[in-house]
Amino acid sequence: MQITDKITLRKWQGEAVNKALKWFIEKKKDKRFLVNAAPGTGKTFMACALAKILFDKKEIDRVVIIAPRKKVVEQWRDDFKLLTGRTILVLEGKMADVGVDVCATWSKIKNDVPLFQLMCQKDRVLVICDEHHHAARYATWGLSAGSAFKDSKYSLVLTGTPIRTDGTSSVWFSFTPDGNKLSHSQDGTYQLSYGEAIPQYCRPATFHRWEGKFSVKADNGEYMVSGTDGVKVLAENTNKKLQKDIENQLQFDTLVKSPDPTYIDSKGEKIDFKRSIQASLLQAGIEVLKQSKDLLPQAGGLVIAPSIPMAKYMAKILEKLTGEKPYLVHNDEPGSHALIDIFKDNDKDWIVAVDMISEGVDIPRLRTLVYLPRQQTELHFRQALGRVVRRYKENLPDISYANVIMPKIPFFEECASRILSEMKAYHIDDKEPDNVKVCPSCNKENNKKTKICECGYEFKTRQQNFKPCPKCEVANPINNLSCINCGESFKQIINIDLKEAVRMGTYVNEIPVTEEESKFGAAYALKTAKALLKEQDYENLDAFARIPGELWGKIIKITNKYPGKSHTEVEKELQKDKNKNKD
Repeated sequence: MQITDKITLRKWQGEAVNKALKWFIEKKKDKRFLVNAAPGTGKTFMACALAKILFDKKEIDRVVIIAPRKKVVEQWRDDFKLLTGRTILVLEGKMADVGVDVCATWSKIKNDVPLFQLMCQKDRVLVICDEHHHAARYATWGLSAGSAFKDSKYSLVLTGTPIRTDGTSSVWFSFTPDGNKLSHSQDGTYQLSYGEAIPQYCRPATFHRWEGKFSVKADNGEYMVSGTDGVKVLAENTNKKLQKDIENQLQFDTLVKSPDPTYIDSKGEKIDFKRSIQASLLQAGIEVLKQSKDLLPQAGGLVIAPSIPMAKYMAKILEKLTGEKPYLVHNDEPGSHALIDIFKDNDKDWIVAVDMISEGVDIPRLRTLVYLPRQQTELHFRQALGRVVRRYKENLPDISYANVIMPKIPFFEECASRILSEMKAYHIDDKEPDNVKVCPSCNKENNKKTKICECGYEFKTRQQNFKPCPKCEVANPINNLSCINCGESFKQIINIDLKEAVRMGTYVNEIPVTEEESKFGAAYALKTAKALLKEQDYENLDAFARIPGELWGKIIKITNKYPGKSHTEVEKELQKDKNKNKD
């Protein structure tokens, strides 16, 4: 379908537009049309094209677009202008209706329902709901959207992951009885699975599982924690209740998502990554990204980290491994949105992010994902995969693969398995040969052994990465399982004590805790926990197993409780301790 002189829709996009027009204008059975297409297939362009045609047919007066976060809203603004020629206003803060097309985050809708009700009452509005799964029917965003747009003329609902993890319905739709699909008329729905989108619209994905082990020692007890075996008791503790509590707290998925304290100094500067599990994940990512660059020279890599401290930690490891400082983006880092735009168009290899690129953000050159998120939901897993499967450019050949490097966590493996089952539609006979590399100058495919392309470009010899043996320091090929010199095993076994392990394992990931509160809690958690819990026989676990150490800072701040001293006095003591440490 031709939209402008320069823009032609993909086959599925044209089919979806035609089906939506028939549903809205001819059948007029329901004002809502659902597009359930895999992340990365191009739902934004399809929606903007539909809006343009509805404007041309005089069916609507204006458009309101809802998206999950600011960066995605900005992408909508740019694509909407490109396809429709209309300038759309991004709503921020308290604004009045000025009668134009608008784009806003879901949270903006929640905060200004009367404004959107007014728009829909006085004009014929097409509402485009991006990532519709955010609007749970009885949650704040769902309730506000349901109220704000009840009088809209048309609603185009877009999703790549329609099933919410909590099992609740999204606003305007309900689930089928088995809970596996949104319930809506097939005439008012267009669906495109990930498997159906390969290879024409999306690139195929390969999942790399990475194992590691933590050896945790405690008084009269020793434990081995891994993704494969969970928690194994190597030496039993005489206190059985204490041992059971320890086993319940030691989780591989949380240990692997925390910076290892044995590899980083108090200032966070010195990193020795010889046995770091996170470093092994990144090393694997570096290798597969190099392979991706043979097929897509512009290819880049994304690290999704679970927290800001972890993102900084992994960024420093990447810098040490590659010699190049990656971009680091998170909500507390000034200029992060601009850095994402810069990374999108330049040739830098890596970007490390916390939340900001896990959903909706379009960086087509991404091909490698090191996946270590805070969330563990299939919705998040599929959204993250959508960042690395997009075709690079419509007018350029793209025979690259997407690669996901992830820790060996059972839930991740289950998600990957379901996605691979969808890829059965992508027949093995369709797969591209492994002996090809693409010239970055003319985009011509060459045999992998070719040294100079016909256009004159001289291919650089890809250097093999090496890693030092932690025992004898001899350099080894990155994928070796043992040292070529001394035979030392490279299996990742991290030795830590119980107190540190449990503290890492109970990392606060849902409750917002400031850096000040975190430091406050770390300094006074043990005394406060003993005073409040009065569990003297749980000396090792008072502050760590029962309540995360970082969280005690917030608890003390809220309750103003501390044995024998006021909160202000405790803060003064903390400041004195800080000054002593500086000295």
